[in-house]
Amino acid sequence: MTDSVLWKHFTEAQLRELEAARDPVECKGLLKSYLKIEDAGFDRDRQDILLDFHFYNYAFCKKLGFGPTKISTFLSIMKDTIDKDFSQHDAVNTIKASFEQLKKTLLMHCIERPPWSVGIFQPEDLQLLSDFVLNGYYRQFRLYKYLFTRRVQVEFTQTLSNDVGCARMPRPLAEGLPQVVKTSVGEGEDDEKNGV
Repeated sequence: MTDSVLWKHFTEAQLRELEAARDPVECKGLLKSYLKIEDAGFDRDRQDILLDFHFYNYAFCKKLGFGPTKISTFLSIMKDTIDKDFSQHDAVNTIKASFEQLKKTLLMHCIERPPWSVGIFQPEDLQLLSDFVLNGYYRQFRLYKYLFTRRVQVEFTQTLSNDVGCARMPRPLAEGLPQVVKTSVGEGEDDEKNGV
């Protein structure tokens, strides 16, 4: 089946509420609650940057005159893209790999070919969306990656090659483990025959 993201992060009722919001502050407040940005674990500044990212994606959809299905799909695609890019702790997820995944997802929502893809966007929409994402998100990809990728802190201990370390204290004999000698079945019989 297709992995369509239509209505994945937004419902029709939520998009109607966004449509009714005339004030950008009110619209951002709704986006913040729908996308649960406060639950992402970022500080206030990073939350504001992430909220602006989603707000400008929504504003671009409104500028193009998209309906609820197209808006929901594009916002969900962008949320999934940026979340996937943040979750990578290594340098493997590059701009190229991220954009290839985005193109694949957009194409899957551009061609009506059940059950593999669903036709939500028109080919001319695809070009406009690609240009918008290239000139916005991917132009500042490294900045977003730096801001939102969680860092893994590693501590290294370095010693000199001729450095002599302190000897460890041996465990007390009371904590020692008994040594069990295992003999195989055939060994005892050979010893009896040899007179041992």
